[in-house]
Amino acid sequence: MDRRGRFLLLAGLILVVALLDLATPPSLVLLSLMWVPVVASAAFARPAMTCLIGLWAGAITLVMGWLQGYYQDPSYWVRTFALGLAAGVAVWLAKSAQTRELNLHILATTDSLTGLANRRSLSTWLDRELSEDRTTPLAVLYIDLDGFKIVNTRHGHAGGDAVLVEVARRLATAVDEQAIIARLGGDEFVVASRLASPSSDGAELCERLITCVAHTPPAPSDTPLGVTIGAIVAQPHTDLAAEDILDQADALMMGLKETCPGSYAVQETA
Repeated sequence: MDRRGRFLLLAGLILVVALLDLATPPSLVLLSLMWVPVVASAAFARPAMTCLIGLWAGAITLVMGWLQGYYQDPSYWVRTFALGLAAGVAVWLAKSAQTRELNLHILATTDSLTGLANRRSLSTWLDRELSEDRTTPLAVLYIDLDGFKIVNTRHGHAGGDAVLVEVARRLATAVDEQAIIARLGGDEFVVASRLASPSSDGAELCERLITCVAHTPPAPSDTPLGVTIGAIVAQPHTDLAAEDILDQADALMMGLKETCPGSYAVQETA
C-alpha cells in the first residue's frame, strides 16, 4: 500500500471510531482509540502525514466531545491533552526517522571528503543510463591525477585532501547537470555523461576536463597537476554492464599512465 493509501486508511479508521463513539454512552469514551493510529503512523509515515493524521484526530475529538457533551468532564480534557502530546511525540519521531534515513542515504551514496558520488552511486546511475533507450553515446571517463603523491609529500594529507576537494569543484564546473561525477578513492575520479550527438567521440569532454584541472595549481599545491584519462564511449543499446565499462576505462587509463601520462585515450564500444 502506498503512502496515500495508508493515509486514507488511517483517516478512515479515525472516522469509524468517532462514529462508534456517538453510539456509546458518555461513560464509555472511545475517542481515545482514534489516537492509536496517530502514534502508530510514526512507524511508517512521513512527518507531514503523521501531522495531518494528528490534526484530523484532534479536530474530530473536539467535534465529538461537543456532540457527546464531554466538555463538562475534566477527564476528557486531560485525555485530549495527553493524546495530543503523544501525537506531537509521534510527529517528532517521524521527523527523526526521516532525518536518520536521509543521513544514512547520504553516507551510503556519497564520498565523505568531496561530496561527490561514490562507486555504489555511480554504478547505480550507469546501470540506469545503460538500460534506458538512448539515442546518443554515453561517455565514461576514468580520471587519475598526475603528481598527486608529491602534493601529499610536501603538504601532508590535509593538503592533499584540500587539493582533492578543489579538483572535485573544478570537475563539477566543467560538466553539465546531467552528468555524474564520482570519486572512487585516492586521486581517482570518474565523469560519466551523455554526449551531445550520435557523432560525438568524447574527446572534447576529455580536453575540457584536463584543462580545467591543470590550468592553475590547486591550493595548497604550488605546481600544476596533470590528468590522465581513459574514456570508454558506450553506444546506445550496448550489452555491457556498468562495472564492465568502468573496468575497461580503468585499464585504458592505467596503460596510458605508464606510457603517456597527462593525456587521454578514447575507446569506443558497441
